Amino acid sequence: LVRTFVLNIMMENAAEPTNTLFYCSLLGFAVISLLLWKRVFSPPPAQTGTSSSTSSAAATTGAGSVARSGSGTSSTVAAARTRSSSRATTAATPTAASTKDVSGCTHCATCGMGGDGLKKCNGCKMVKYCSVECQKSHRPKHKKECRKRAAELHDEALFKQPPTEECPVCFLVLPHARHTAYQACCGKTICLGCAFSMTRDANHDAPCPFCRAPEIDSEGEFLKRLMKRVALNDAEAIQNLGCKYDRGALGLERDSRKASELWKKAANLGDAMAHTCLAATYSERFDMKNAKYHWEMAAMGGDSISRFNLGTDELRKGNYDRALKHWTISARAGHDRSLAEVKRGFSQDLVTKEDFENTLRAHKNSLDEVKSEQRIRASHLSGANRET
Repeated sequence: LVRTFVLNIMMENAAEPTNTLFYCSLLGFAVISLLLWKRVFSPPPAQTGTSSSTSSAAATTGAGSVARSGSGTSSTVAAARTRSSSRATTAATPTAASTKDVSGCTHCATCGMGGDGLKKCNGCKMVKYCSVECQKSHRPKHKKECRKRAAELHDEALFKQPPTEECPVCFLVLPHARHTAYQACCGKTICLGCAFSMTRDANHDAPCPFCRAPEIDSEGEFLKRLMKRVALNDAEAIQNLGCKYDRGALGLERDSRKASELWKKAANLGDAMAHTCLAATYSERFDMKNAKYHWEMAAMGGDSISRFNLGTDELRKGNYDRALKHWTISARAGHDRSLAEVKRGFSQDLVTKEDFENTLRAHKNSLDEVKSEQRIRASHLSGANRET
């Protein structure tokens, strides 16, 4: 229309170009004014990300205003707009199920969602997963790193100086298990010095120095008390009963299979000596993989002989650095044979002078901590040989 209007003006006023220019200018001014009016007074577009309630209200208002116009076609359009607004609101608002799923995936290594209830990787303890499916899907990428970190964590725990235990009667550091006695009445492990403190000779039984239970008259009475402790899931009692089955003591029939089952149960309960017994059993069968595992568990529990055996096994494999680490730890705990191996390493310039001096001092201090006149007399009475 504008184009036709301009052409008509030009044809009618061809003889007067001034009038043509005036009318064209007037028309241009009118078009510009119309555009400015539309831009200023037209409603603003809908904002992105508005709430569902605002969208629904706008849709309802639009539908009502179109319905009041009285046109059937307008009503249909309004209804379509309302359905479209409802679908947009439903898509923008998360459901309760999706909110619950998000809250259960906090920093998952696979899906990266947020929430609580994560479980750490059993190997490396570094990454977390929200479900078994996420863990399985991430395993191919994580396997190599997980094994490396798990080996580092295992070595940190393995090459740590184990804690010491005290006798519950004299409160001195307990010596090796060969110089201790298990009390089946109360389930306490005491040193031989306290065990023989109330006797005049080694052939006379005495009441328990800890709980003052009556003396045991026969092997059957000891076995009866021991079975009570086993029924209470006492790890040391279970390990002790396994040793009785292995030797056929206390009137029990010798049964190595039963002994191994009892040692496994005690080992699962955290008894270090049970791991030592199992390691000896597997090494006799030349099953060195399982033997090494139980030696490691016993060494972390404080058994110096098992740690010495670990050093010997590492030396056999050519890992002299790891062997020296094991021997150094057990030598500082008072083990003489391990100290001899450290001396050999020092003579071969494999151990520094400072480390060797520290090991010598720690070895002497460990022996002094477990030494007492009462324990020396008890050792002579019982005929026990000094641990080497």
